[in-house]
Amino acid sequence: PLRRVLETAVDFEALRASSIRMFVSTTAVRAGRSRIFKSDEMAPEVLLASACLPQLFQAVEIEGEPYWDGGYLANPALWPLFYTDTPDDILLLPLNPFQRDEAPREAGDINDRLNEIVFNAPLVAELRAVAFVQDLIAEGKLKPGEDRRRGIRIHVIEADEWLGEESLHSKFDTEWTYLNKLKQHGRTAAEAWLESCLPKVGKASSVDVKARFL
Repeated sequence: PLRRVLETAVDFEALRASSIRMFVSTTAVRAGRSRIFKSDEMAPEVLLASACLPQLFQAVEIEGEPYWDGGYLANPALWPLFYTDTPDDILLLPLNPFQRDEAPREAGDINDRLNEIVFNAPLVAELRAVAFVQDLIAEGKLKPGEDRRRGIRIHVIEADEWLGEESLHSKFDTEWTYLNKLKQHGRTAAEAWLESCLPKVGKASSVDVKARFL
């Protein structure tokens, strides 16, 4: 069903020809490593692979290689933004809550929370590397541009306030009213970020990476 939606809603020819670069992460099953697809490689199979949970779907094959959801190793992949001619500001939109108020007790909720932690782990690892490089630059031990490293400013549209309230069952809720509810939460979170954090773009990170994620 998702393939039909993608083929109807996305102009892949225009996407491949766009000057705006896009990076989509997948997990190569046999190689056990992340593969990043770029704009000129975009196709329905790439997006299907990037969302392929092996507990629910068969692996998606691309050029003979089976792929699973990229979140296992890169969620999302930040490193392409370090080594290409891209802006120094990165805006993150988390889809899994980093923090929940209570520990789960039911089997399904425990498994759900475990999945959230596993899928957040690659991002935390990359942010830890970002923080380390920023410290080296601040201490004068590494010059921006050296070893292809540069100062990166991190921004986050926070969503834990709403995502942390959602249960395991909400991930299977496709009711239009619920989707509109999520959309409104997203708008509210984005408006709050624009009001409080936008002035820092281009100047400094609007989130303390160490305090928030590490």
